[in-house]
Amino acid sequence: MAGERLDAQTLLFEQALREYQRPILRLCYRMLGNLADAQDVAQEVFLRVYRHRGELSADRSPSPWLYRIAVNACRDRHRASRPAVNVDDAQLASHGSPEADAQSDQMRRFLMAALETLPEKERQALVLRDLEGLSALETAEILGSTETTVRTQASKARAKLRVWFDARLGRRG
Repeated sequence: MAGERLDAQTLLFEQALREYQRPILRLCYRMLGNLADAQDVAQEVFLRVYRHRGELSADRSPSPWLYRIAVNACRDRHRASRPAVNVDDAQLASHGSPEADAQSDQMRRFLMAALETLPEKERQALVLRDLEGLSALETAEILGSTETTVRTQASKARAKLRVWFDARLGRRG
């Protein structure tokens, strides 16, 4: 019986790894601004999940738990190293033609530079809500906050990004 449970937990882990590997890497990259650090942290996330795979359940989505682990791991890495944004290695995916890849890379650099200007809590709320597409409730669970606080933080972040983009694009508000 215990062996069957272990096998079932390992299968749940493998399923979570397949399904969430790219979203967790993407989240880590958006939080840290550096692909190498994001890859390291994403690997740490799945090592932690593997060690605690007994907490996985077929009855509920692992998404909030995985994202919470990832956000906390990013927080730890950011505090430990305070890395500067290094977007030169920001190639998460190819879009086809060299022109499209260059334009996409330029947009990624611009977005990462903008995200780096935000306070950590606002950046986390914005990345989870707007870039990862999570609900306010899911984001609040992940960040250990309330839906109202998440909505406020994301709203403040959007407003600050609007000002930042307008200043760089020469638009007046």
